[in-house]
Amino acid sequence: HQKLVVCPVPYYPGKKAKCIFNEYDHGYRWTHLGVNALTLLAMVEYLNSTKDKSRYLDPIVKLATWISGAQHEDGSFVQYQEIDTNQLDENSYARDFPGEATFAMARLYRIASSLKLKDFGKTRLQTWKLVVSDAVNFLVDRESRVDDDDFIINHWLLNAIAETDRWYMTKRIKDFVYRSGQIAQQRQIRRHDDDDNLDKNGIFLHRGVEDIHSLSSCATATKTEGLCAIYPTMQMYDPETADMFLESVKWGMRYQLQTQFRPEQAIYVKSPDKVIGAFRKNIYEKEIRNDYTQHNLSSLLCLAQILEAQSN
Repeated sequence: HQKLVVCPVPYYPGKKAKCIFNEYDHGYRWTHLGVNALTLLAMVEYLNSTKDKSRYLDPIVKLATWISGAQHEDGSFVQYQEIDTNQLDENSYARDFPGEATFAMARLYRIASSLKLKDFGKTRLQTWKLVVSDAVNFLVDRESRVDDDDFIINHWLLNAIAETDRWYMTKRIKDFVYRSGQIAQQRQIRRHDDDDNLDKNGIFLHRGVEDIHSLSSCATATKTEGLCAIYPTMQMYDPETADMFLESVKWGMRYQLQTQFRPEQAIYVKSPDKVIGAFRKNIYEKEIRNDYTQHNLSSLLCLAQILEAQSN
């Protein structure tokens, strides 16, 4: 039962912000970085789409205040907070949370700057900008030290870098982006002459192995989503590499589209009308989750926008 509540700013306990009450643990109320980041991202997208300041402007500022106040000096974030006592769990770690927070804050800074809303103020904008650059630097430095075999295509971070390309880009960041695309291409299956396995074209091997994890439509979608988001950025710096990224996205989409419930697949489930359009777990399993559809939809929209721009 998630809801927006007043809570202390993690490293500034005398200051109040807002956060999402996420769960009880032994009777205590907890929040975490990921749920606050994704809530902020949703509100920012609403603001950008509708230009309606009356609904979410105050929660946007206060969620951003919480996330900014959860950042360490090195750019990393504390991830869990007990709301009533401001007890911080410095040991718990979820891999996606820092990237989600970085992308949400990067998107907020970009939208807030473009809308030129006086409600945010120059000081807040500069604070958010610094939070983003510090977070990007930390994540790029950390993940650049990972061996190729263990390297993760971090779609949240690639999305964040795509948001910052107009005001913050370094050689180290470019190298990280290029490496992400290279490793993705190396792991991707592209069979031209294996008729028995054409339906698996486009998937990315999980740790070099073609297993059930590799077949995940969501895992494929997150990779194409990140590569697609960063494509316009790479076009500015290295068009040849950008084309490599786009080719990976197109191959991935071949697989992703097979996992969407169309009428011819939906007739085999109990309530066909409730599943049409959703994306299932993989080409063999029928399980549906919100994030399966969300990541597939995000990558589809991104590719559609690029292809439309090219056609024009």
